[in-house]
Amino acid sequence: NSVNSDITCNSNISTAKSKGAHLDNDLSKENKVPSMQIYSSSVGQNNETAKSSLKKIIEKDNFETGCQSEVQAFFNKLKGPIEDMLPSKEEKSKKPPMFLCIKVGKPMRKSFVSHSVTTMHQYVKRGKQPEYWFAIPQERVDHLYAFFVQCSPDIYGKDAKDQGFVVVEKDELEVIDNFFSDPIPKSWEIITVEEAKRRQSVGSFYEEEAEDLQPVLTDPSVLLEGFHIEKLTQHLPARTQGYAWRLMYSTAVHGTSLRTLYRSLAVVDTPVLLVVKDMDNQIFGALASHPFRLSDHCFGTGETFLYTFNPQFKIFRWSGENSYFIKGDRDSLELGGGSGHFGLWLDADLYHGRSKPCSTFNNETLSKKEDFIVQDLEVWTFA
Repeated sequence: NSVNSDITCNSNISTAKSKGAHLDNDLSKENKVPSMQIYSSSVGQNNETAKSSLKKIIEKDNFETGCQSEVQAFFNKLKGPIEDMLPSKEEKSKKPPMFLCIKVGKPMRKSFVSHSVTTMHQYVKRGKQPEYWFAIPQERVDHLYAFFVQCSPDIYGKDAKDQGFVVVEKDELEVIDNFFSDPIPKSWEIITVEEAKRRQSVGSFYEEEAEDLQPVLTDPSVLLEGFHIEKLTQHLPARTQGYAWRLMYSTAVHGTSLRTLYRSLAVVDTPVLLVVKDMDNQIFGALASHPFRLSDHCFGTGETFLYTFNPQFKIFRWSGENSYFIKGDRDSLELGGGSGHFGLWLDADLYHGRSKPCSTFNNETLSKKEDFIVQDLEVWTFA
């Protein structure tokens, strides 16, 4: 009995080892997990239990290997260019967004209607109907509709007499798609809530013609008349709209010194409007995206532009050819450049000036003559 028992035990152990070896060979051939050796922990262990334990080990190794691969792929993507992390055009086109248009119209039957909303209703009665467009991801459309139904079931619910929404037809949807895909800049912008409140507080949003709204000048100007201000206001950056114009430097008040001009603008962080009047009584100048200061290199952005009223009002915006917007030296102030020519140049005494066509703005000569004598000069900020 003792001999037979030993033979049986040895046979079971050999069988378990053999089956484990066969499984190990199969896994090695498929390159799923590294090879391993299987040992029977006790004499007479059931083969099914060994298989189950082996399967769990394999699944765990596969899971860990898969996680490591995903993490490694993620970090490899981080090392590459940013374009590789953005969705491709094909991926974007699979689920294009849907568009929500909210039109201001009927008064709200709510207790929290404010004075500004009432003013909006008057604005609408004058024939205007502001629209607000939103791009909604398709996977969020159902959630948004559910919110509308829950918020105002009498308007958006199934039992509503007059539906509070309009289904956009296919041909209209194509017009919307063309609107958002058109590369030409549109007369709209994205602003913060605080900026929207600021603009509403000065009433610019409710004026019948926004361009007719004249800014408030906190100081009198010896150069600017009403039609100058009207023309310039229409072309100023959006972030200056609604602010009062403050005179920060004037040769009539502060004397003729470029150094004094720099000191006057040291605390300013808004765009500045430069106005020059020469001895030929011509008005011209520039809108600078940043206040003038001493600098080792050119600075500024594409908001910067040159303008002239000689003889009619013309504006010269950034051409995109170079970025020589503003350069402040101790002995001169320069706006625009290229090939040795400056769009507008002033000396340290703010007395002699020069204007030539330059590639930054592709401008014409702002004054009647390329070299001119400054009669008066003003610099305005927006605050």
